[in-house]
Amino acid sequence: MSRLEVTLIGLIAVGGPAFISGCSSAGSSNASSASTATAPRLEDDFVPPAKGETQAQVIAQYDEPDRVLQSSVYGETWFYVFGKGKLFIPFYGPFAKLRFLTIHFDRYGRVIGWESGTNQPY
Repeated sequence: MSRLEVTLIGLIAVGGPAFISGCSSAGSSNASSASTATAPRLEDDFVPPAKGETQAQVIAQYDEPDRVLQSSVYGETWFYVFGKGKLFIPFYGPFAKLRFLTIHFDRYGRVIGWESGTNQPY
């Protein structure tokens, strides 16, 4: 065996298990840091907004909205698209799963309703 082959085998034997174990995660080990959402989780760990939440609470949970519309029926309607960064991954982007979220607020800035859905990737 050449010196290069011995070195490569040694790197794989020693570094391989360390690399694989470093890639796995079981989530937060600190129970106090885990979020305590009152709303039930839907598929893919999506937590919907709760009725009565303020706009500040929604921003804290989902960040700034992608689009805001004023309405005569609702005070404001906010739109979110989650997962859009995946669209730029070569060969994966056209098949990426996106989640859409629409949140309706009353004129006092409290959540009164929401809708959510996903695109249908091929």
